[in-house]
Amino acid sequence: MPEFTYLIVGGGMAADSAARGIRTVDAKGSIAIITSESNPPYNRPPLSKALWKGEPIDNIWRSTPESNVTIRLRRTVVSLDVKSKTVADDEGISHSFQ
Repeated sequence: MPEFTYLIVGGGMAADSAARGIRTVDAKGSIAIITSESNPPYNRPPLSKALWKGEPIDNIWRSTPESNVTIRLRRTVVSLDVKSKTVADDEGISHSFQ
């Protein structure tokens, strides 16, 4: 069973912000992000004329901290056991957190 210090469910901009926030107080704790997304966290495009500013598409990636961060893409958390500090994903893999 994979074990992490911190476990973030969901992989959007908030997950990236949470990982960055954790890194400001704990530089070494392991972090896992479990997300049903098929890509790592990215900036959602603006839904206005700002979309057509002509900036390169590579600017959308948030570059989630790479130091001791595991991102599990295309996974959905299907159960949470707070007492044992575990979650199970849709592939039947249990992940524990502290």
